[in-house]
Amino acid sequence: MLAILTYISNLISEMTEVSIADLDTAINAVLQNLPGINTLYPGQTELLNCLLKYDNLFYTNSTNSGKTLPTVIYPDILKHLNSIGYHFPSKPKVLFLTALNSLKLSLVNNVKTLGLNAEAVSSENLEELLNSDTSVFLISPEVLKLKAVTRILV
Repeated sequence: MLAILTYISNLISEMTEVSIADLDTAINAVLQNLPGINTLYPGQTELLNCLLKYDNLFYTNSTNSGKTLPTVIYPDILKHLNSIGYHFPSKPKVLFLTALNSLKLSLVNNVKTLGLNAEAVSSENLEELLNSDTSVFLISPEVLKLKAVTRILV
C-alpha cells in the first residue's frame, strides 16, 4: 500500500470551495496533456475533490487502485483552477509518501513519463526542491524519518 501526504506551500488559511463542474473542467484540461489517459475513475475524482477540501490529507488504498494519478496531477489541477479565477497557491506542491525507498525512483520515472514535474526527495535535496518549480515530491519513510527532513517540513 502507498500512503499519500499532501503538502501545499504557502498553506491556504481558508480553503476555497470548488464546484464539481469546475473540477471536471480542470480534470479534462489536465488530462488532455497526459498521454493515453482520457478519464479518471470515480474514486480518483473523489480523491481530487477531497484534496481540494483539505490542505493536508492521508489516504491509503491497495496497489493498482489508481491513487497515484490524482495526487500527481493535483498541482496542475490547482494551476488550472487558478486560471479560471480561483485563488490557490501559484506553485502548489505535493509530497507523496511511498511505501519503500525502492519504489520511489520507479514512481518518479513513471510520473516523468506522463510529462509531469517530479523528483525523489533525499535529505540533501529537500530544501532545494521546495524552492524549485518541481510540483511533485516522492519521499520514502526512510527519508521522511530523518530529523533534517522533518525539521524542514514542519
